[in-house]
Amino acid sequence: MIAVRDHVDHNRNLLFACYRSRCQILKEKEPFLALTGPSRAIVCEESVDFEIQLKVRGTTESEDRALITGVCTYNRGDDTVFFTNCFCTIEFRLEVLQEAVQATVLGVRVKDGSWPSGWGGRVACSVIDGEIDVTSGQLELLVSRGSAMPVTSEGYLLLSRNVVSVDVNRSLNFLLEACLPSGDTIAQKELSFEPKLCNISQDSCELKGIELEITVAWSSLVSEKRGISVQGCVGDEEQDWDVASMEQQVPKIDSKLTSEMSLDTSELANESNTSMFVPNKSILEPADSVATNTGYDVEKMDRGKSDEQ
Repeated sequence: MIAVRDHVDHNRNLLFACYRSRCQILKEKEPFLALTGPSRAIVCEESVDFEIQLKVRGTTESEDRALITGVCTYNRGDDTVFFTNCFCTIEFRLEVLQEAVQATVLGVRVKDGSWPSGWGGRVACSVIDGEIDVTSGQLELLVSRGSAMPVTSEGYLLLSRNVVSVDVNRSLNFLLEACLPSGDTIAQKELSFEPKLCNISQDSCELKGIELEITVAWSSLVSEKRGISVQGCVGDEEQDWDVASMEQQVPKIDSKLTSEMSLDTSELANESNTSMFVPNKSILEPADSVATNTGYDVEKMDRGKSDEQ
């Protein structure tokens, strides 16, 4: 388990959660932990706390042994964080984004065609303009080389992580790869999205005869926990939103982008944990439409209430 705590919400925001039954096998040539988070953008105004607890799996649970455990504080200005002991060293590679928005990848879907049986693939993204590579802040959302691509019956690829922080002055670039059962890459495609303060972006491309569609939801960052609220609710005066003025209110707070974690040690046992957020049509519909579809009677709900209520 690896978690981070910031001042917005001091509860654990998990970056890596891999349990004993599905542990990850680390190899010398691929020493990176398969991150499953964060579940929201991490805000760093001054510092944030990292917490780590990794174990080596034994034959039985009683034979498991602690590899590394600890807590450390990250201060702005550094691009790496280290955990080290006599067994191993773990390195976090970080990037501080001065003006950022949160991009939530709602789904990468096979829109037309079907993923070939036994084929693997890879979905990565970068917030750095130009080619996508490890040195430029690449983030891997799904890696399935040498094994079949995890695809749901609806055609969604099972991403291991969904949330990325994006600089408003850069693009969010996706790299899509198809791999043969041998693990060799046979096709690549790139898609680019311009950051937004809100709303949804969607685009598609063809990869080896398969049409893939990516859907991204954009949102501003929250600077404090009590800031998680909906403006314009009941009790507030009706507001006319000015898009131009909203663009001038991009939060000038730092979002820390965790790009990689490298573990320098011997082989451990594991298999990456995956999760996916599939967009629900009902939450994308206007409130009035949802109320109508669910059979709500507004007049009955308000009966007996005072004007103030």
